[in-house]
Amino acid sequence: GFSECGTSENNTDVCKMNPPYEPGRAIIPGWFYNGSIDLCLYYEFGAVSAENKMANRFSSLSDCSKTCRRHVPSFCFDTPKGNERVEHPTKWTYNSTSGKCVRLYWNAVTTEDSNVFDKEADCLDICRDSRLSVLAHSYLLIWNAREMAPDIIGTIALAKLAILIANTFAKRETTHS
Repeated sequence: GFSECGTSENNTDVCKMNPPYEPGRAIIPGWFYNGSIDLCLYYEFGAVSAENKMANRFSSLSDCSKTCRRHVPSFCFDTPKGNERVEHPTKWTYNSTSGKCVRLYWNAVTTEDSNVFDKEADCLDICRDSRLSVLAHSYLLIWNAREMAPDIIGTIALAKLAILIANTFAKRETTHS
């Protein structure tokens, strides 16, 4: 199995590490934390992880988020409960996979300390640092297109391109406000 990195203070150091480079041919699904955009990202690792090795590698989004995104309330990673689909959504929820607040298309009850919000702004304030959204969005677009450059060098180049794009947008927003 994975070398899970628990949630103790000592293990948060793994959050500062790069995801492990594993040259094997296996396709082991997992997650790693990217501190530049404060998101846990899906990744297909090339080998099974060593049992006692500390690594920025998690078997689930939840484990990654609970270890490396402790500043975000844990309920932000919960799936809202609801049973009736609604035609015109009025509620918001934080989608930790995309790093965005999205509309809810089912009847969910807004309660304190839940991942259901009446306003998008409340969702962003509580579950997401909106200042990172341009960077995160740019990075995710390129990250999801990484099949064009599947090797680790290509992936790093794509990540640097995403940061450059985000910085360009950030400068543009600053000069126009």
